[in-house]
Amino acid sequence: MTVPPALQDLLLREAHLRLSREAIQPALTRVEAEYLVLEANKPSLLASKHKQEAHEENLSRLAEKREQLRVGLEQLDRVEAHVGRLVLKEVEDYCRSAHPEYLQAMAIRQHRADWMHWLERFTEKAANLTRALGTLRNMVCTGYSREQHTYSPFAIQALPPASEGAKEVEAEIKFANEISRLQEQVMQATGVAAEILPRLPEADFSQRVDAIMLLPLVEAQVQFERIIGEVKALHEQGIPQLRAQAEQAGNNQDEVLLGFVALRLEEMRQTVAPEVNPQDTEQSVAESERRYAEN
Repeated sequence: MTVPPALQDLLLREAHLRLSREAIQPALTRVEAEYLVLEANKPSLLASKHKQEAHEENLSRLAEKREQLRVGLEQLDRVEAHVGRLVLKEVEDYCRSAHPEYLQAMAIRQHRADWMHWLERFTEKAANLTRALGTLRNMVCTGYSREQHTYSPFAIQALPPASEGAKEVEAEIKFANEISRLQEQVMQATGVAAEILPRLPEADFSQRVDAIMLLPLVEAQVQFERIIGEVKALHEQGIPQLRAQAEQAGNNQDEVLLGFVALRLEEMRQTVAPEVNPQDTEQSVAESERRYAEN
């Protein structure tokens, strides 16, 4: 595997920073243990002044060394964090340029963004349909002629908004499922094994709404309650569930994409590993600290 020069430089720095940490951390642990032992064995007040002063001097020396090591680790923390961000950016850039399937798979994030945007619109459409159905139900119950089985002009006027609202909800459901289908196609084409966005069962609200006023009032009221109950449940329960499912799928997709990048990163680390000379660690770390410590 050919590692781009800029990324190779960062990976070498990362390796030397890791070697430095592997040297400093045990030293700090050892010094802290020595300090605690020495502190616990403080000379008694009856001990000679020379012995007490020697103890304080040793304790001060260990405390100073401990502080130096702690500061060194804190410096490493800052530098490693910055170098790590640069490494990740470079590897992601590499994956986009060298692995077309990864670049194509990035489209699933856009699909997810489109789907979540759709969810906000769908929430509004479902709420509008619930209100329109409620208005139509109230109008249907007003001015109904039981002898002729006809509804009032007010009910007839209230039907189109409810019917149109039902069609809009159905169209939104189809649109969401199309986004999910496209995302699944991308995953299949790129070999990304991740959860897809949720799909919704197809609805026939408009057909049922249009047929309501062909029914006698009693049967129409039953249908109204049934449809309104379904739409209300979708709005109050189904939408939060869909959001949770989409977020879970999104997290899973992100993990899969990060896993792809992590695998390439580990391969590159193995590629540059033979070039990591421990004798260069001190110089490399010092240079990295000068370059990245303030970031």
